[in-house]
Amino acid sequence: MLRTFTLLFGSQQFDAFGIAYIVLLGVAVVVLPVIGYWLTIIDIRAYMRALKGMLVKVTNRFYDESGKEILPDWVLRHTPPCITALGLSWPCTEQEIKDAYRKLAEKNHPDLGGDRQRFLALQTHFEQAIQLVQQAEQQN
Repeated sequence: MLRTFTLLFGSQQFDAFGIAYIVLLGVAVVVLPVIGYWLTIIDIRAYMRALKGMLVKVTNRFYDESGKEILPDWVLRHTPPCITALGLSWPCTEQEIKDAYRKLAEKNHPDLGGDRQRFLALQTHFEQAIQLVQQAEQQN
């Protein structure tokens, strides 16, 4: 074995410590990348399991104790402004929009002491919300 090292590295002579050091360095060069590769695979598998869990949460519907559907935060963030102005969240019906509009119209009607600009904005939001729900119903 000493002769092999002499052939590889020229006329340098290595003692037992030098040979052990080179073997250890060679093992580290081979073993460390293999360990890194396996850790990467383990991490990717954990990521895929987490992603699968999130997909289950998105595709399944969740309900609270009263039976009302609980909407995820990402749905609430994407509720159109015309629906939010009426105090509703996006998956709603035309009847819910009409009921919410009637309640807010009673409070904000100018003949009953409400603000005219706010009432006109409420009317605009109501019309947009009705159109949005009708378009959603036509697509389904």
